[in-house]
Amino acid sequence: MKKLSTLSSFLLLSACMVGPDYREPRECLPEKWKNAEKNNEKKPRNIQEEIKWWENFKDPLLTKLVREAVKSNYDLKVAIATIYQARATLLGAEADLMPEIDGIDSFTHNEDSLNATEFANRQNLVTVTPTTGGTAIGTNRYFNLFTTGLTTTWEMDIFGRLRRGVESAEAGLEAQVEDMHNVMISIIGQVASNYINLRSYQKQLEVTKKSFESWDSIYKLNKSLLKAGLATDIDVAQAETSRDQTEAAIPPLEALIKTTIHQLSILTGKPPACLYDLLSKVGPIPYIPIEIFAGIPCELLKRRPDIRAAERNLAAATAQIGVAEASRYPIFTFTGTIGYQSNFAKDFISPGSGFYTFGPGFTWDLIDFGRVRAKINSATAIRDENYYQYKSTLLNALADVENSLVNYAEEAKRYPDLIKAFKASKRAADISLLRYESGLITFIIVLQDELTYQAATLQMVQSHATLALNAVALYKALGGGWEIDKTCWMQYQPPLLLWPQTED
Repeated sequence: MKKLSTLSSFLLLSACMVGPDYREPRECLPEKWKNAEKNNEKKPRNIQEEIKWWENFKDPLLTKLVREAVKSNYDLKVAIATIYQARATLLGAEADLMPEIDGIDSFTHNEDSLNATEFANRQNLVTVTPTTGGTAIGTNRYFNLFTTGLTTTWEMDIFGRLRRGVESAEAGLEAQVEDMHNVMISIIGQVASNYINLRSYQKQLEVTKKSFESWDSIYKLNKSLLKAGLATDIDVAQAETSRDQTEAAIPPLEALIKTTIHQLSILTGKPPACLYDLLSKVGPIPYIPIEIFAGIPCELLKRRPDIRAAERNLAAATAQIGVAEASRYPIFTFTGTIGYQSNFAKDFISPGSGFYTFGPGFTWDLIDFGRVRAKINSATAIRDENYYQYKSTLLNALADVENSLVNYAEEAKRYPDLIKAFKASKRAADISLLRYESGLITFIIVLQDELTYQAATLQMVQSHATLALNAVALYKALGGGWEIDKTCWMQYQPPLLLWPQTED
């Protein structure tokens, strides 16, 4: 009964952990998005479309590039390496809870001092002669000592210093996983944005070259009319200016196309020029998703990795206060040693050479001149820093979504008007050509209407790309995409492929 009582007391002490217990912050968030479509939160949703949102652009090449980036991007590999580091840190913290067992083996040849040992009190010191052995320790000034065995040390963690360390390391690992997910979303967003920009630049270059050809024709026609006395020098100069300005816009677009291809190559883990053959051919700007489900604000707490990482960092910092608080209390340890010890090799491993020691002990910083209090204050300040960082991250995430909703909605209003203008200018250009073929108007009017059509085309292309980019920004702001990671990072195993191999 007495043994049971002692064991119960020890278990109760072991369950004690000093320092604050972590509680996830409770946030008062808006019930719905101010700038979302009416009744957006009540509309049916497709979770798969929210996870693999890049597939909503209906561009197989974009999907291929995203897959390649997720598998091969080096920034993502760096983030995964930090997870391995955090996982090793957690394993080390958990191992600290266990006893440490070490092997000891030694051989020493010793000479005792004449003035600092029992020899100083003997009368026969004059006759002492060196030997390689002796009958027993202390009978000769010179002796050998052979030792082997095992020694163990175990910190009993009565006040939870080690357990708080495990708690902090576990939260730190979870934070690193969320940081990696945030990097993943960023990379996917960069691939999508760069791809949309590439297709936009290619289309703009195509339209700009046609505009240059039209202005060049107007310029040459005005020169001919000038010779015939039917045009002025101003007409020629104006046409030449517009032609040269249009031509000057071509090299920057060509440079943007190449640098964007370089960026896409790097994002997919390849040298800059590797994707020229794949991406140099002009393609359409990706399809614009008809509707994007924004959900409700409270979903951001679970969906956005940056918010989740900030919350986990707060949990880790809170646990570190407990680690610092435990320094105010004694550290209880249990130590023990078992083995063999002898002066002579011949009877080294024998029953008479065996020995052991074991027993509890503790250390306690009774006078530290404020060092422990300083550690506690520092840990508390770091906790507060992480709390405010969490609040800031949350507010910025809310603003990110609201801004993206505004940008997407406003550009969605503008784009249909530009489509109408494009169609109207195309119709006007077609009518001008028919009238010219009937001899009703001059060719210069045809060219002017063609330029108006090309300008409307350019505006429509730019708006199309802007709307697609705003859609990418909204998907990123809502935090979708990281769910494709199927790896159980908290388990001590190699990671699974981030993209299932069974997919096409």
